[in-house]
Amino acid sequence: RLESLLKKKWDRVIVDEARHSRTNSYDKVLDAILESCPKHKLLGVDATPFRKDKKRLDKHFDVMVRSVESVASLIEKGYLSKYRSYVAPIGEISEEVHEVANDYQQQELSKYMRKDVYLNYVIDTYKEYGEDRQGIIFAVDIAHGEALKNAFVKRGITSIESINSSMHADEIDEVMNDYEAGTLKLI
Repeated sequence: RLESLLKKKWDRVIVDEARHSRTNSYDKVLDAILESCPKHKLLGVDATPFRKDKKRLDKHFDVMVRSVESVASLIEKGYLSKYRSYVAPIGEISEEVHEVANDYQQQELSKYMRKDVYLNYVIDTYKEYGEDRQGIIFAVDIAHGEALKNAFVKRGITSIESINSSMHADEIDEVMNDYEAGTLKLI
């Protein structure tokens, strides 16, 4: 796809989740755009612009601008939502899930997190702390998201839908509208 991408003359490029710009695939694309369109403007945005492997982002970005406000201040002003976060204990993960570039191998992690013990932990935590509240559950991948949804339904919590990259925009909008209307408890 790079060949067709370079047919265009880019004057602006925006990279979301800019910390990923230091992966081989991003490096290749951004270097190619720089070569074919040397006067383009590049903007990288990211809520967490730091990498575990300590690779710096200044290969592609000259300046880092960050908010001087705290998350608490942004919540107080209404820019961010209040949240509570619960994290499942993940046992002896290093025995079953390999690391690649300082992160877990996604397919192995997905398989590991689809174990009944972890699916049930998420459900039990929801029942204990938030059953009367709406919530968003983040999954490793589509298979993990579907496993979570099915586990909730199996345990009698049916007001749950998943959103993933294989869905059409209209389907996602429908789920989001139901969530915003309060007719859907969990995504």
